[in-house]
Amino acid sequence: NAGEGGIILTNNKALADQAWSLTNVGRIREGAWYQHEHIGWNLRMTEFQAAVLLGQMTRLDEQMAKRERNGKLLTELLDEIEGIRTIRRDPRITRHANHLYMFKLEPAITMDKSQIIRHINSEGIPVGYGYISLNRNEAVIREIEKWTGEHRIQPCPVSERASEKEVLWLHQNVLLAEEQDMYDIAKAIKKVTNSILA
Repeated sequence: NAGEGGIILTNNKALADQAWSLTNVGRIREGAWYQHEHIGWNLRMTEFQAAVLLGQMTRLDEQMAKRERNGKLLTELLDEIEGIRTIRRDPRITRHANHLYMFKLEPAITMDKSQIIRHINSEGIPVGYGYISLNRNEAVIREIEKWTGEHRIQPCPVSERASEKEVLWLHQNVLLAEEQDMYDIAKAIKKVTNSILA
């Protein structure tokens, strides 16, 4: 974490050039100063944010490995809980940051998602609600209205269902806990789902 700063590392020149352009007002690297060929922003990290980020890079490999181990273990544990479905990882992913660990409530869990979160939180597990579906985000609705003149919500039923009823989040810092904590998380979730399904 570097406040609102961040870093992208890649060995793909095209991707690096695109990222550079996005943060440099759409300019292209080899182009003239006012040669804007893409939409971009004038967003820059401060020197302080960069120093914080560089200091934390020394822990990156260790933290990534720990989150990978704990994420894998937690998936195995949650896969055994009735009413819970884990989200499958695309086999092309070779290394996952696990910024968020997400899992789903199955349709058999009929209790309101907010109530389930409260019950799991009361067991000491910091599970969260997550984002609302972007098509219901007021900023998105207003932007569409600007261009179309209509104030309406475009239906996105899969996203809406996932956001409103199914997906729960654990933030990446939870996966930096100890292995035993993954068992505690699964135990608490199982306790709550069992009480609902009983």
